[in-house]
Amino acid sequence: MSWSSIPSKAKKRATAALPKGLFNSQWMALPPAGVGVMAGLLCLLTAGVALWSFYENGLRLLKENLRADLRASACVLATTVDPAEHQAFTDASQEASPTYRNAVARLENIRVALSQGANYRFVYTCVRKPEGIYFVLDPTPPGDSDSDGVEDKSHIGDFYPEANPRLRRVFDTGVPDVDEEPVRDSWGSALSGYAPVRDSAGKVIAVAGVDLELTEFDAKIAQLRRVALAGVMSAAILSCVGGVAVGYYHRHLQGTVSNLMTAMDRALAGEQAKSDFMATISHELRTPLNGILGMVALLEETPLNARQREQAAAIHRSGDLLRLIINDILDWSRIESGNLEVSLSAVNLKECLGEIRSWFRPEVERKALTLEVETDPGCPAWFEADPRHLRQVLMHLTGNAVKFTHKGGVRITVHRKTAEEGKEEDHLVFFIKDTGIGVSPEQLEEIFQPFFQADSTSTRHYGGTGLGLAITRRLCRVMGGQISVRSTPQAGSEFTFFIPCIPVDPPSGPDGAEKFGKPQSGTDTAPAPEQAPAFKPSSSLHVDNPFTMPAGGAGPPVLLVSPDRMLIQLCGFVCKRLQQPLEHCSSIDEACRLLSRPARSCRVVLVDSMQLEGTEPITDPAALAATLRGASPQPVRLVALLTSEESGAPGGFDAVLYRRLKMDTLEAVIHPSPAWLDSQAG
Repeated sequence: MSWSSIPSKAKKRATAALPKGLFNSQWMALPPAGVGVMAGLLCLLTAGVALWSFYENGLRLLKENLRADLRASACVLATTVDPAEHQAFTDASQEASPTYRNAVARLENIRVALSQGANYRFVYTCVRKPEGIYFVLDPTPPGDSDSDGVEDKSHIGDFYPEANPRLRRVFDTGVPDVDEEPVRDSWGSALSGYAPVRDSAGKVIAVAGVDLELTEFDAKIAQLRRVALAGVMSAAILSCVGGVAVGYYHRHLQGTVSNLMTAMDRALAGEQAKSDFMATISHELRTPLNGILGMVALLEETPLNARQREQAAAIHRSGDLLRLIINDILDWSRIESGNLEVSLSAVNLKECLGEIRSWFRPEVERKALTLEVETDPGCPAWFEADPRHLRQVLMHLTGNAVKFTHKGGVRITVHRKTAEEGKEEDHLVFFIKDTGIGVSPEQLEEIFQPFFQADSTSTRHYGGTGLGLAITRRLCRVMGGQISVRSTPQAGSEFTFFIPCIPVDPPSGPDGAEKFGKPQSGTDTAPAPEQAPAFKPSSSLHVDNPFTMPAGGAGPPVLLVSPDRMLIQLCGFVCKRLQQPLEHCSSIDEACRLLSRPARSCRVVLVDSMQLEGTEPITDPAALAATLRGASPQPVRLVALLTSEESGAPGGFDAVLYRRLKMDTLEAVIHPSPAWLDSQAG
């Protein structure tokens, strides 16, 4: 079995616990070398971005520190200038005066002091005139040390042609500033900083400037670049090593995933085989069991002495118990496979509870118990729910209550709980309380677990599979509700479950909603004595009372379409008891041929739901019904024979029987009641 052949629900359950993306074929299909290269490039790209960010941040910090130091140095220089003295220097002839020499000596001392931590090339002061910027103080020695043909020293009143906007802005704003970009000339690379010189009134009368040689700064930047480059080289080497490692790991992962997929294919194939086996065994078990129960039912209607009747009743009870066990196992298998669906329809609350009470009445009377049912006046007469699931829940809970109660009784109470603020709908709350053996507190947490028994001897004492309450909880959740339990050992238990309460109008006519829990004729449910079997006739069938048995003789033959010998034999016994002819065939084509006969045309057709000879399993009952009706020149009643109640009523058929046939139910199908015929005639 291949992965593609496994059902999608099984795949979803099997892959839910695995890492997300593990089965991404595009990723897992890549060659290990390609994955290694991509991983290496990704690592290198990540490391490159990180190193580039490191380099850029380091360079920015160096520049910010340099500018801050240069701005501070310019401010220190400006504080050493005497404003009054500085304003007195207006002509180059004053440079020979002691006052000038003292002033430039102070500037030189400041330059030397600042150069202990950096190389400050020039310090100077300048003033602004309408014509431009002019030098005043410059401690640079006279001469042409750079051999550019220009005097190195700036004299008082020399024009400063290279004055930039930053210098001019300091004159305007009085705020210290630093050039944005360094100046590169024959002296090298330098960056200038400026600070205002203020008089006693706070007016800016001059600007002190310092030029910082950037040789050391450039060396720091070069070192930072070397570190970044070394980081890139290291990242490249590590990326190569990491890429190789990832490539090898990917190859190993591909092998592991391949082995895992193979193991999963085998596991899912086993699960699918188990599901197929359960689906097959359901028919294989129910078919002979229905035959046994049907034959026993016929046997009980024959003259028997007391001992024989007791033995037949024991066979009947054992068969019923076996059927319930099989139903539990198949229900749980269907729940585990994810095939549990909800089918909503109108449900009559009174009939719902009445059917449960009728079903358990014989057992309650046998054990001398009481079974009380109480309904809150606020509960709706009709509400929307899944009748089959609701019936299963009530049957499980009431059945447990009756089974584990030896004296006292069982009480079923239904209340309507109005929606709280913020909730969208009301709820119907069901209470099933008994006076039975109860459950200990430590076992309450496990009571809803599958295969759980309250004690190790429960199966021997009471029977059962331990699946009933687990199925009940799942069904409650599917219907949008919850279930809980309170219990006291030796004093009884109370199970509480709720479902959404959505009131609906009563259905009108025979084609309305199916009555709760009252399967159409022939079900395994025992109807109340005063109730006749209920059918769901097809609205397209026009009846002029062709089904009544002629006086003193048999009517038209009943046609059974089934390959099952046991079913044929059982129907033969029942029809013989009813003095009704029976014909049978094993295919739809043969059934159409028999129906098309002008003489002795069959009026009642029983169609087995199992696979017929030469055909696939029935998947479109409505089309099958139309084919059979079209083959007969006379109106026919089509009755579906289902393996179990869970199969659901097929569309297009007039009635449903279950393969555990009883004489009264088959007679009700062959000879409908006048009430049913009147409803069709109307």
